[in-house]
Order: sequence, then C-alpha cells, then structure tokens
Amino acid sequence: MDKRAPERGVKIGAFSRIDWGSDGFRAGLLQLMKEKFEAEGVHFVVLAGGLVSGKALKFELKEYLRGAKPADKGWMTEEFLEEQAGQLANYLPRIKSPDPEKSWCTIYIVTSPVFDGKELGPKVAEYLTQKRQDIKYWADVEGVFPTKQVGREITVLTPRTFGFRGEFFSTPVQTTIRRFCQTTRLSLPDLVIVGGYGVDIQKPKGESKVAYVGLPVLSVLYETRTGSENQVGVSVVEYLAGSDISLFRTHHFNDILAREREFINPPDDAPSNQKAIVDAIIKHRGGLTIGLLAHELKRSRKKLRPALEKLVNADAHNGWPGLVLDEGSKKYDFPLQWLQHQLLFKEPGSPRKEYSAVSFGCMHGGSIFTDYKFFLEELPKVILRSGAKILVGAGDFIEGLHHDLILKEVYLGMNYTRQEKFSALVVAEVMVRVFEQRFKEAFKHRKRWNKDELRQIIDDALLNFIYISGNHCEWTVSAGFHPLETFRSFLVDRVDYGINRVLENCGVDVGDLTRLVKSKVVYDHQFTFSDSEIGAGIVHPHMARAKTHSIRPQEVLNFCKDHIVFSANFHTTIAVGEWDSGIGQRKVSQNGTIKTGTGFEDRKLKTVDKYFNFLRFVTQDNRIVMTEVAFYGAPDPAKPLDNDDAVELLRNRFDIKLPFQDS
Repeated sequence: MDKRAPERGVKIGAFSRIDWGSDGFRAGLLQLMKEKFEAEGVHFVVLAGGLVSGKALKFELKEYLRGAKPADKGWMTEEFLEEQAGQLANYLPRIKSPDPEKSWCTIYIVTSPVFDGKELGPKVAEYLTQKRQDIKYWADVEGVFPTKQVGREITVLTPRTFGFRGEFFSTPVQTTIRRFCQTTRLSLPDLVIVGGYGVDIQKPKGESKVAYVGLPVLSVLYETRTGSENQVGVSVVEYLAGSDISLFRTHHFNDILAREREFINPPDDAPSNQKAIVDAIIKHRGGLTIGLLAHELKRSRKKLRPALEKLVNADAHNGWPGLVLDEGSKKYDFPLQWLQHQLLFKEPGSPRKEYSAVSFGCMHGGSIFTDYKFFLEELPKVILRSGAKILVGAGDFIEGLHHDLILKEVYLGMNYTRQEKFSALVVAEVMVRVFEQRFKEAFKHRKRWNKDELRQIIDDALLNFIYISGNHCEWTVSAGFHPLETFRSFLVDRVDYGINRVLENCGVDVGDLTRLVKSKVVYDHQFTFSDSEIGAGIVHPHMARAKTHSIRPQEVLNFCKDHIVFSANFHTTIAVGEWDSGIGQRKVSQNGTIKTGTGFEDRKLKTVDKYFNFLRFVTQDNRIVMTEVAFYGAPDPAKPLDNDDAVELLRNRFDIKLPFQDS
C-alpha cells in the first residue's frame, strides 16, 4: 500500500449472468446494478460468468450464417461477434470510481464455458475490451484478484462443465469449489466467489476449506438449469481496513422483477378502452387473447378490437412500447425486445428502514471446550460496533450430563443447576458490558434529565435478549425440570445487579429496574422487528449436520414461515437467502458454536465453526431489499483451554463464588 494514501478497506462489486442474447436479458437490471455499486463506492467490479447466453447466441449466429458460403463464414462470424460486443458496450453501464484518480471502476469479466459457451463468450469479451477501456477480459473459468488495499486474495470461479442438478442451493457451488481445490497448484485464497448459479450464500472458512460466496444472477430466471437458481441481484464484498472483518451484502431485485410490467404505462391521452386493456395485461403478468380480455373487462370483442388494433400499431415513445400479437397463440402482449432493452425499473419511493441483530448458538456452558474468553471479549465489541439492539441465543446454553459428559467434558461439580447459572453469568456479562458502554456514552452528554428521561436512556442502552432452548438444554426434562428456568431467573437477577452497579458508579438512582430487565430477557421462538411487519424465527433442530451446506438452512426456511430465521445445533456457520413470491426475500443465519471442538466431534472427523453472526437488513414497504452478514471468529487457543481469566472476570463483576471454585 502507498504510504502516502490513507488506510482504507476495499469493496468489490460482483454480479453474474446478464445472459446477453437470451430472453432473460434486462438492461433495466444493469442500471439497478450501476446505482447500487456507485452508492456503495465499490473499487472494482467482477462479472462472474454469463456475459452472454452461449446457447442463445449460437442460435442467432446460425441464423446469421444461413445461406452463407463456407468461405465467408469465418469473417461473417467475427463480424457478428464484434457487433454483439458493440451493442453490449452500449448497455453495460460505466461505474463511477470512488478513487479521485480514476473516473470509472474497472469491470473484470470471467467467462464460463457452461453459460457463455466455449468460444462465443470469450470472443465477445475480447471484442468488448477493445471498445471499452474500463472493461478487462480477465479469465475463463478462474480469475485471481489480489487486493492491494487489504492484502487479501480472492478467486472468482465459474462452472467449467455442466452435469449437476439438485434442489439444494449449495450443491453446484460446492462442486465447483471442490474441483478447484483438487486441481489448483496455488495456495487457497482468502475468499472464493462463485457465479452462475443464482443463489445467495455466504460461508466462512472452517468446515469449508475456503470461505465462499455464491452469487445471484442479473437476469430473468425463466428456467432453472441446476435446480438451484432462485436469486436475482448483485453482491458486494467489503473488507474493513486494519481488521480481519469482512462484510457480505446482497441487493435483492426479485421483487422488482416480479412486477416489471407495472412499470409500463399507456400514453396519458389513450382512450379508456386502451388503458383498460393495458391494465388487464399488466395484472395478469402475461399476454391475453381477445376472448380473455373481453371476459376480464366485461366488454364485447367488437368494442375491444379497434382499441387493440391501435395499440398494436402505436409507435413506441415516452416509455410506451405498444402491443404485439403473437400469431401462434393469438395473445396480445408487450414486445419482449422492448422489455429487454428499453424498460427501466424504479425502486419504491417509500422510506427505507434498517434492522440488525447479533446471534450465537451452542455455547455449551460448563464445557471445558468452550472458549469463554473469546465470547466475553469479542461479542460485546461486535454488538457495540454494529449498533445492534437485539441479541439472539439459538439454544444449547448448557453442555448437559447425558452420554457421561460429566466424566469427559464438564467442569468438575457442574450439575444442571450450576451449568445454567454459569451460562447466565456469561450472557449477563455481555449484556452489562454493552449497557455500560452505551449508557456512559449517552450520560456524558447529559444536561439535566428527569427520571423518565434517564429510564428511557437506560432502556435504549440495554440489549433485548431473545432466546430458546436447545436439545442439550432439554435434557433436564427427564430429571423433571423445565429447561433454562434457573438460567432465566439467574440471568435477570445478575443483569439487574450489574446495571445497578454501573448506575451507582455514575451517581444515578432511578429506582427499581427489575421489571425493565425482565422485559428485555425473552424466551420465544418468534418475534417481530420493531416498527415493521418483518417476522423472525429462532429454531434449534434436533438433527445432525449434512455434507451439503445448504440442506439444513433450506429445511429451516421450509419449516419456518418468517422472513428472518436464526438457527443453530450443527456447529457450522452459513447464511442462505431464498425468495418467496408471497413474502419476498428471506434469510437464514445459521450459527456455529462457541466450542473449539470436542473429543466426540474429533472422533467423527467433524470440523466445527467457532463463530457468532451479525445480520443486517433493509426494507421498503415491508419487503427486504438488502441483506448483510458477517461472521466473527478467532483462532482456537491451545487445548486444554485456560479459562481462569474469564472466570475471574465474572467473579469480580457479579461478586459471586463460581461452582467449580468450590473447595
């Protein structure tokens, strides 16, 4: 890095499959991509496969060469491909660069034999670079991108061969990555970005050999080729300067595409019959015959026919394409070519609202393998840095005693009661530490506040902790106890104690806060983000993990009907998006564990993901339009873990003698 330049991170814009030449191409989506990338301030852009539709372009070329002499086919093919590149050069937008020394971001193209074709796509890409200085044809199948700003290496992959289908989103992505890992002679990169499959997946390194992102497509999905395609949008990967933190954002366009015809309006001076016809076709999202139009509008064919003829013969102008009649089906519809090349999309003008939460699962309090120091030191930092007001606990707060764990993996003397109390202390420390920082920050700017104003500041500074039990927690049922009852009562008591000590040190007395603390500690499988209709679910499936990374998240989304779902139990971390035509974009944040692994998992050759997750999303009209995830982990310390510092911290904070310090 240039020492004269200020330290900064890097943002990479990534998109896939504009599929030039196919029915799914939409110039309007490219304009949305431009708006998002410029608003984000990306430093460079990567198109990961699908510059053209090799299948569609091959058919067009065949028609173009029909009747040509064999001797002319060579130069005519080159002429055709150069013409395609010339048209693409006009449609691919230039992205403004945040670098004052550059006008435009560089757009790097990585083609795919599966989607671009073995020869046509690369050739169009080469011609494109001759017509635009801001475009570079970087590679076929595999492109390597070192980032000078943060010293990370990113590899962009596209499918080389085709032949894998399935209902699970990560199947083709994992196959592509596995083939890459098996054949590369280079050291594995910090991140792999996989294009072509129409997914929204983010996974950190751990269970997976490499961290990876699966990209949405930027075209209309009329059909699925792998069974995984569901997402339309663009992605941004951000590496923060001076840290190991990476943020993964996806801007979702499915909802806009679902109503693309609503952006078409008949001319203002059109007669009522014509406007009614246009409205009916828009409403049905497809062409209609004159008979269906007559039935829909309750008007005679005789009255509709002159209006239809005028609409068919009308010139396209001012955002109006006119209609076309398909002779085969006798349906009247908008011309596809106009939808592809002329239609512009507009996002809702309604206010954008932002929500966030930090989540964790499988802390397994009482286990000798849990990294309490990591949890106590890093989790409050993430919550404070992100500004999150919600902390989600997705189950397994205790290690439990089944399977003779007390003989192998539990601190001496930690029965169920002590495990629940100890776990409560760990969570209480996080809540109190966050409260202390937030309250003191607000309090130092005080002038004169009455008790009601102070109580509101206390309310704002205290986290909302929403949690459920896990299968380990529920082992207490066989002993005749409700899971986490001791955990909850002790947590409320210690948080109450801890925040009162903070207030005393600040010279503040607002009376009893127990009721407020109780309202902040909630056991519930569902909740709604405040001031929204966005529902969230918390689940802890009593199931084992699967080798296909997205199986469990997809099953969770299928079971829960909420927009956002937090899950845990598999000790692996991943975020997966899915679009539903009913409620729109959805996202599951699957949490790993706070353990460093166990003898049980080691013997089964299972690698665990020691992470907690951050999720942020933006809505418009109660539909999710952007999601952002980040995973926070740390290298495992040496085993056996030395948790003495963590224990001492808890003892001092809450003035209590911990169970495994008993004589």
